[in-house]
Amino acid sequence: MKKKISLIVGSLVAILALAIGVVTWKLGDVVAAYKPQIQSALSQALGTNVSLGDLSVSIIPRTEIRVDSVAIGDGGRGSPELFVGSLSAHAALLPLLQKRLEISTIRIDSPKITLLKSAAGMSVRGIPQRTGAPTDSAQPKGTAAASASGLPIAIAIQSIEVRNGELTLQDQVANSTVAVKKISLDAAVALQGEQIRIPKAQLSAVAPGDQSCSVETSNLSLNQQTMEVTFSNATLTTPAGSLSAKGGINPSGSAGSIALSANDLNLSKLSVILAAAVPSLQRLNLAGKAGMSLTLGLAGTNLKSITGPITLGGVSADLASGMKMRDLSGAITLDGSASDLGVKTDNLALKLQDAPIAVVSTLRIRPTEVAVSTFTVKGFGGELQAPSQLQLGAPQRLQTSPSLRDISLEAFLQAFKPDVAKIFQGNLTSFKAGLSNIELQNPAQTTSGNGSLLFKNGKLKGFNLPSVILSKIEGLPLVPVTLRKLVPPQFEPLFASPDTAIKEARSSFSIAGGVITIPDLVVAADLFTLTGRGTVRVNGQLDLNAEIRFTPEFSQALTSRSKELKLLLDADGRFTVPFVARGQGSSTVVLPDIAVLAQKLASGTLRKSLDGFLKGDKGASKSMKKILGF
Repeated sequence: MKKKISLIVGSLVAILALAIGVVTWKLGDVVAAYKPQIQSALSQALGTNVSLGDLSVSIIPRTEIRVDSVAIGDGGRGSPELFVGSLSAHAALLPLLQKRLEISTIRIDSPKITLLKSAAGMSVRGIPQRTGAPTDSAQPKGTAAASASGLPIAIAIQSIEVRNGELTLQDQVANSTVAVKKISLDAAVALQGEQIRIPKAQLSAVAPGDQSCSVETSNLSLNQQTMEVTFSNATLTTPAGSLSAKGGINPSGSAGSIALSANDLNLSKLSVILAAAVPSLQRLNLAGKAGMSLTLGLAGTNLKSITGPITLGGVSADLASGMKMRDLSGAITLDGSASDLGVKTDNLALKLQDAPIAVVSTLRIRPTEVAVSTFTVKGFGGELQAPSQLQLGAPQRLQTSPSLRDISLEAFLQAFKPDVAKIFQGNLTSFKAGLSNIELQNPAQTTSGNGSLLFKNGKLKGFNLPSVILSKIEGLPLVPVTLRKLVPPQFEPLFASPDTAIKEARSSFSIAGGVITIPDLVVAADLFTLTGRGTVRVNGQLDLNAEIRFTPEFSQALTSRSKELKLLLDADGRFTVPFVARGQGSSTVVLPDIAVLAQKLASGTLRKSLDGFLKGDKGASKSMKKILGF
């Protein structure tokens, strides 16, 4: 009896297995028979060639429809522009009898998709952009209309899984390419006509720089006809921090809006993620934190407006020419459109080359210009203002009117020109200029304009001008030594100092062709007054013709030690020496015009001796003989 039962059960299992195999085989034939129609319908719907690999169907252990590969488009090189390694769907059988395909899960393996951004907007490579208004899609909830898609059956999908995907973003405007790899997606999906709704989705990927990132979305909706996307929340989590967004975007050109918010983004890690799209970030060595609360207004994928603050904390960066910015904090507020964006900073604090400064600025950015109405820098003991206008294009030209007040020249130069800071110190009491035609690619040779400056309580370090001048005056008639040796003892400390102390220096100037012209330099010191005119090239090359007039007190004391020198005193009782200064930096040479002094001394002595000779003065006769050389 038991053997009979076992035989019956075995027979039933065999018959059932045979029936399942026959059903599976027949079902496979049915699905395979629809393959040409499915390919044709998909090609017609997408407007490009769609090629499907082998189709297979199984119902054990669950119903599964599988496509070995999907290739869309042709890049002209015999390879598809959009490729899917394999696609499988788990479906219910009974609805197929009613020409309805109810899919519980779609799994997509190794898709490779390229998104293109051009001036016209965003598109998917291989899928032509569609134009026109959405079609009426009032189909039953949970299905896609067969008539709308051209498919012979209706489709309903509950969830989608993506594994090992690759997405490439090509920005044809900025000429940059970014690839995101190892994409995995788990999403609940509901279809209603052209509308795809994703109540919840989780996506993970590896961004450039091998940075693992993830995105969670809720209540995301996509219109297949217009490609309009809306979502109540999307959170991007990266090693640099999290960024949240909500809103909607319509690539076809309709208005959209996205609200972005983030706190404490790590700029060092963020620059690694963005390095592929913005290579220049790597040179900045960014560090610190940033946050934002921005609202973006969109037309298609193009930015039309942006409003809100960007906050910064402890930001550091390596700037051009070896300059370093540290401890940047504060807020930058954006308000305007992409064609007329207002930018405002308020008490933005930072350290530039370790010098603390604060910046207040207001500017507007337009397609053809950047207009800076307010730019105030407080630091180095004073204040700099520089309203400016930058003309964009080729070449970029800057026009600015800088003015400085009470700037510590030593601190300022220490930050920007440390080698020059070893030479000068003092207070730049006033500096005003109007500069134009500054080409940013070659500012040294293109800047033109004029201005004035006033410098007080300064010092020319490592160079004692009056001592150098007197040391080089020798060989004068009737004066057997250099004038430096005749300096009276009470004035010796001023000449023994390694520096030149300056009470005040003032001048106007003009600049053109890389040459600064100084027409009226006046320098006042305890010991002398200097006047001069000349030029300074942008490479530091100095060419100055000047005259130094010593104070009456020093002049009288000096000439008392050599009575012949009294002939060189002017009407004010000042000893005056003309000289030239030529050279660059430490190689600058100061040369007193000894020939002029000798000529004055000789002619004065000769005149004085001639007068005395005519009067019978024997001393005058001897002086005249020395002048004449016998």
